[in-house]
Amino acid sequence: FFSPFVPWERFPTVATTTTVAAKPEPSSRSHMEGIVGQAGWEQLLESDECPEDGFEVTLMVYDLSQGMAAAMSPMLIGRSIAGIWHTGVVVYDKEWYFGGGIGWGTPGRTPYGNPVQRISMGRTFVPPCVFKEFMEDATQRFSVSTYNLLNHNCNNFSNEVCNLLVGENIPEHITGLPEEVLSTPLGQMLRPVLEGLQNQVTSSLSQGQHPWATTTTAAPASAATPTGPTTS
Repeated sequence: FFSPFVPWERFPTVATTTTVAAKPEPSSRSHMEGIVGQAGWEQLLESDECPEDGFEVTLMVYDLSQGMAAAMSPMLIGRSIAGIWHTGVVVYDKEWYFGGGIGWGTPGRTPYGNPVQRISMGRTFVPPCVFKEFMEDATQRFSVSTYNLLNHNCNNFSNEVCNLLVGENIPEHITGLPEEVLSTPLGQMLRPVLEGLQNQVTSSLSQGQHPWATTTTAAPASAATPTGPTTS
């Protein structure tokens, strides 16, 4: 990623990827608190200051299938898929994610259920005001019209954010599984179905709906790294 409006390389990063089990969240959920670009959102990121030890960056991982992928995938595609992943990035006290627009909310209380994992991506020294400039630019590339179920989704957004903040990609099994699944014989058969689903997803997003949203409390994660599949 490169954006001409600010020399990102002047901000040092510290990247250490650590996977930890997610703690159970309360069952009550809140909706999206806001969307980048709406009036007042920039007030979240006005500061140009950075603590001496930087800001913690955490990747939140959600299983949109709520366990069904792990149970059904061996029978359906002949391999074990641990989950259907949605991700968001927690930094500056908010969780940022792509769901047809760039949304933000209280960490762990977005419309996608409980996180099954929290992965520490390290610490960033990018001040909030610079992240705001990045977000203003990103809204042009991550919108309802640019959303693609397979190759321009929430996980691609999270990957770009982590590249900016800590200079690291999110785990490849999250971003790379759509094509891996589609490379299977059944996956090739399902491609036309998924392309049709893409149209339905785009329609839902254009109406401000979250097709992957859930209000069911997911089970807490084990410490094992997920190995799985398609994406939000």
